[in-house]
Amino acid sequence: MTAFLVARTHDGGNGICQTSRMIKGITTLYLSLALLAGSTGCSETVNFQSDYEASANGLAAYNTGDYATALPEFQRLAKQGNVSAQVMMGEMFEYGRGVQQDYLKAEQWYREAATRGHAKAQHNLGDMYSRGEGLDQDDALAVHWYRKAAERGLWASLLNLGDAYSKGKGVPEDAEKGFQYFKLAAETGAVIAQYRLAFRYADGAGVERNLVFAHMWWNLATLSANRDPSLQWGEEVNDISPAQIAETQRVSLQLRDVIARGMTPEQIGEAGNLARDCARKKFKGC
Repeated sequence: MTAFLVARTHDGGNGICQTSRMIKGITTLYLSLALLAGSTGCSETVNFQSDYEASANGLAAYNTGDYATALPEFQRLAKQGNVSAQVMMGEMFEYGRGVQQDYLKAEQWYREAATRGHAKAQHNLGDMYSRGEGLDQDDALAVHWYRKAAERGLWASLLNLGDAYSKGKGVPEDAEKGFQYFKLAAETGAVIAQYRLAFRYADGAGVERNLVFAHMWWNLATLSANRDPSLQWGEEVNDISPAQIAETQRVSLQLRDVIARGMTPEQIGEAGNLARDCARKKFKGC
């Protein structure tokens, strides 16, 4: 299990729990990562990369499930102001790994790092408000923290903002704005975000229905997962596994082929050309 982040999204994290219902609907109808970059608008400058590297020993122990070794290492660094260790302490208390589960302590450690500009800590605070874990459930405050993390390029927060605007949770319902956030998330290269964006094009949710673009994004989501930001940094995810990414890719391929039945050969060819061009542009401006 990779340490540090739970890139949780409102649909359960893997983006595929609504697949069967959405496949039926389609058949019937036919934001570079900035997580470890320097903080912006914070009261102090934090070198997230340096803090992450300094916590390597604790992370190595944590990754093997050796929480007894990881805990004192993270405690020492967290008290010294290491934001990576502070987020790690939050995660250990949130999930009861090596310590008794304590949402209040998790929230305190996340908030310490979040107020210093750490995107994942901000995202996790948003999750705690969204689910009411140790805090009063508050969609508006969840959006507040997701927005801060999204400003630093965290794809999972961009995705959750898309959900928030699409459903009117914590913000006025706005399908078009929701679509815009889904697109920003897809442009980071996150397979799950690309999968979800394709649904918006296929269903015409917040954007004009376009099977060519739906086909293109599902096609892109089937590419190698090695580029997916949810798998590239140990600090970013631990609930999004390579197996889940692979499953999302498999379903994306199925859905691409489903909508292809309602497309002309010319449209399918256009979608393929657009996908290749978009991959060359690293998913920006597609």
